[in-house]
Amino acid sequence: MQLDYYYEQQYKKIDFKDRKLSINDKNTIIYGAPRSGKSYLLLNYLSNLKKDEYLYIDCTDIRLDINLLNLNLQKFIDNKNITTILLDNYITDIKLPDCDSIILTTNKPLAIKGFITLRLTTLDFEEFLSFESKIDSIDTIFARYLKNGSFPEINKTTGNIELYIQNILLLHLENKELKVFKLLTQYNHQKVSVNQIYQKLKIKTKISKDILYKIYDDLYKKQLFYLLEKFEHPKAAKKIYMFDFTIKNVLTYNKDFNALFANLIYLELNRNYQQIFYADGIDFFIPSKNTIVLSIPFSSLQLIEKRIDKLRYFTATHYVKKIYIITMNYTKDLSYLHPFCEAIPFIDWSIAEW
Repeated sequence: MQLDYYYEQQYKKIDFKDRKLSINDKNTIIYGAPRSGKSYLLLNYLSNLKKDEYLYIDCTDIRLDINLLNLNLQKFIDNKNITTILLDNYITDIKLPDCDSIILTTNKPLAIKGFITLRLTTLDFEEFLSFESKIDSIDTIFARYLKNGSFPEINKTTGNIELYIQNILLLHLENKELKVFKLLTQYNHQKVSVNQIYQKLKIKTKISKDILYKIYDDLYKKQLFYLLEKFEHPKAAKKIYMFDFTIKNVLTYNKDFNALFANLIYLELNRNYQQIFYADGIDFFIPSKNTIVLSIPFSSLQLIEKRIDKLRYFTATHYVKKIYIITMNYTKDLSYLHPFCEAIPFIDWSIAEW
């Protein structure tokens, strides 16, 4: 009965905005943080399939009986000649059937033989521009991006944006998880160890080190925060960045635009490069590009010159080819400091191919 119910559901074609990531392979796992657009991508994919050829199941449906599903799914697929099964919010207790194409979405990365894995993040600025329905200047849209964040549905949200994002977190995190995550946000763009988190947390709440480490690891696997390693010092304390740059503002009253802006830059890099590091005096270093990226939203030329001057040993010993100083609106050719060095506004840098 339950499989007949899912099979008979009708799904209208959605108003889909192209993402930089798309489903192209028969067996695919899409994973990413909450509300990054995984289900949206899945529903758009199935809208291009013939109705009687696929079976879509949202595994968060509390009516779903997993034991019955495992017992009957293969037979149902064979009887209906289903060629594609789509399991949204996939639960590993569900046994994967033999089917021509299986598409899964999860909140954690999974390694399944024969499947390609795609990591979906929230919107980068270029995607955010394409999602905008209002005809405004790019500066106005960027201001909205900085204020509201990068969730795909954010431009359709009415009312208090901060409460909207808080509700997303409340839906996906249990009480202790939320307490840990809230504390982690306070260290946005800072170096911190898990033990430091534990020492701070145990003052306010009763929690064992084992539980804290498990929650920390689980939040990390769910892509709710990222860790940035120090270049050539893997055992050094790592810096923390949130999956959406507005999260700290949403969960605390401590506004820190410098941290928000650095988080914004980190996410842009994280979407494009597998290896990113920090170093002394360096916000981000990309070895594959021999490139340094500095986050200086508001600054004077004198301060920029001082920061670059302190990096001369690093740039020489690591053959740095490019240095970008990412700003809010300051542009300057700084090639007199380094053969390729420039201050560039985030808007221009984020949509340029470099």
